[in-house]
Amino acid sequence: MIFMLYAGAAFAPGRQIIFLVVPLLIAYYYLSEYSKNGSLYPRLGKKINMGLLLIFVVLPIFAGVLFFFEYFTIQNYAWYEFSLLDLVLASFILFLVMEFSRREHIILFFINLFFIIYCLPQIGRLFPEPFFHLGLPYTRIITSNTIEGSGVLGDLPGIGFYYALPMLIFLGIVTGFGALKSLG
Repeated sequence: MIFMLYAGAAFAPGRQIIFLVVPLLIAYYYLSEYSKNGSLYPRLGKKINMGLLLIFVVLPIFAGVLFFFEYFTIQNYAWYEFSLLDLVLASFILFLVMEFSRREHIILFFINLFFIIYCLPQIGRLFPEPFFHLGLPYTRIITSNTIEGSGVLGDLPGIGFYYALPMLIFLGIVTGFGALKSLG
């Protein structure tokens, strides 16, 4: 099934497919965490966990589909001014990725959090001269880390999708047919 999805996705140009795949993987991660643990946050009640799961699955899928179909508008026309819906969904995607890194890679979470705080206008002015800066607007922090293509939806997921995933699919096929045993 993954091979069929990958083969169908190969027709999407460049990074456009990443705008769909990354939010779908985020939704899949939270769905699998819920099914594995029975809840996303054990201290919260069952109803709150179900509500959060619904939000954490439906909104990334909606964002991925919207970003996929609005890719050319976002990349070519809206690079200087994004719609409110784009900003809200990008903020949510950034929040979910930060929550993922908090759950799975706590050091990476703190590194990302430090640099996001460092980009704020009020904080950058507090540093001495080599690190002093006037800061970035809040919308720029959100968009540069998500929909502008240099962050969560940028080149690194594209490299993984276009170069690493085909090798993993090929390895799975070779292992499934037992050809890997003949090499060793």
